[in-house]
Amino acid sequence: MRTLSIFMVALFVLTTASAQSVVGDVFVRNKVLAQQEDSLRLELEIEVNALAMNACQSWTIVPVLCDKKGETLYSFPYVLVNGTNKARMYNRRMSFRNKELLSDEPFERITVGRKKNRYVFDYGISIPYEMWMDTTYLQLRQILTSCAGSQQYFTVEMNRQIDLEPYEPYVLQPQLAYRTPERELKTRNVQGKAYLDFQVNRTEILPAYRRNTEELARIRETVNMVRNDKNVEIKGLYIEGFASPDGPYLTNERLAQGRAHSLKEYIRTQFNLSDKLFKVSSVAEDWDGLITLIEESDISYKDQILQIIETVDIFDGRESRLMQLAGGVPYRRMLNDMFPQLRRVEYQIDYLVRDYSVKETEEILSSKPEQLSALEFYLLAENYGLETEQGISTLETALRIHPTEEATINNAAVAMIRTDQWNAARRYLEQLNETPEVVNNRGVVYLYLGELELAEITFKRAEQLGAVQAAHNLEEVARKREDLKKQERYQR
Repeated sequence: MRTLSIFMVALFVLTTASAQSVVGDVFVRNKVLAQQEDSLRLELEIEVNALAMNACQSWTIVPVLCDKKGETLYSFPYVLVNGTNKARMYNRRMSFRNKELLSDEPFERITVGRKKNRYVFDYGISIPYEMWMDTTYLQLRQILTSCAGSQQYFTVEMNRQIDLEPYEPYVLQPQLAYRTPERELKTRNVQGKAYLDFQVNRTEILPAYRRNTEELARIRETVNMVRNDKNVEIKGLYIEGFASPDGPYLTNERLAQGRAHSLKEYIRTQFNLSDKLFKVSSVAEDWDGLITLIEESDISYKDQILQIIETVDIFDGRESRLMQLAGGVPYRRMLNDMFPQLRRVEYQIDYLVRDYSVKETEEILSSKPEQLSALEFYLLAENYGLETEQGISTLETALRIHPTEEATINNAAVAMIRTDQWNAARRYLEQLNETPEVVNNRGVVYLYLGELELAEITFKRAEQLGAVQAAHNLEEVARKREDLKKQERYQR
């Protein structure tokens, strides 16, 4: 607290040519001059000695903010200290004025007489804070009005700069928007490939023939995994047979169909399943599979092989053209290395998973997360707390299991925002259709990345779409802009 003692000695020449010395003092103690949030608070303690003036004199004390050159930038309401006679004159004058026209009322009026040795009062005022005040100083401007009405002016340097609040960067508090996924009929499937060995031109499965023991064991294991799960119900089995392109087309067609039906009958009888569950199809010559193998290989004449397959029909000599290419060297490579991979039977088991409670979902999550719906993931995360570590982890797992479900993508993006993965969240959100939640969350990403203009535009769009969070987030944009200005001030 800074104390200023103003010792005033004034000599006035009267009309009687005599002189009178007036000796007195006024103490002004500056207790507070500080920024307090959005306001500037000034608190003074003013002490007036009874001998500070004659009965017909007055002191006007005006606190002001000035720049370094002493130029007044703002004047606070003044304090008027009257002697007893001056006070009566002042009151009489005020009584005759139209109060509606009064615009210059003092902050405080004090009447100093001889009954007390000193008069003390507190001066306290708050005004809106503006940034130009940062570098201003406090001065006291004083006017001593004599009995005859003449005035003397005094300026007292307080040398007190405003105490600024410690700068703490504003912590953004945007509101994010989750989407509750729709309930789904949980149809799942498991797929496999069987490279069964058949005798030449035969379609019967011989379990002990060559590799068939291992291949059939793998098929049984897959079917049992689904069939023994008490939470699922098998809804269909799809079997498709494939033959390689070598040999006559009709022979390949017969083999592909017959071998697919053989596997279907093997599974049906092994597990006593209804024939209605099965659907069987075949591909006589798997040229698509061959193209994939060629593209992934280092076979010579690759481009020429692919061109022949693309331009020559299978019934117009495609295979013979391949056999003639480069003396048959590429064809023999395909015959030995690629065609055996094309002779296979693929199968798919479709099954329906029952719905789980939140508690069951928590148990299933660690063992069979693929059985959970997007809604079940969300409800579990909500149960954990969407902002908790477990909740965020659950939403991220949901994205892995349901990578195309829009509500899941939106919610996982929110989890990324909460873990400061703003660019990743941006990539996911910008691929989604415009919904109130998605657009709002895009705005939050732009806000965190400092793209305030884009954030503002986006929040306004979200507000139009009905996002209830958008109005709050627009206020966050304004607060961030103010924070940047404040940051710039403190850097200066």
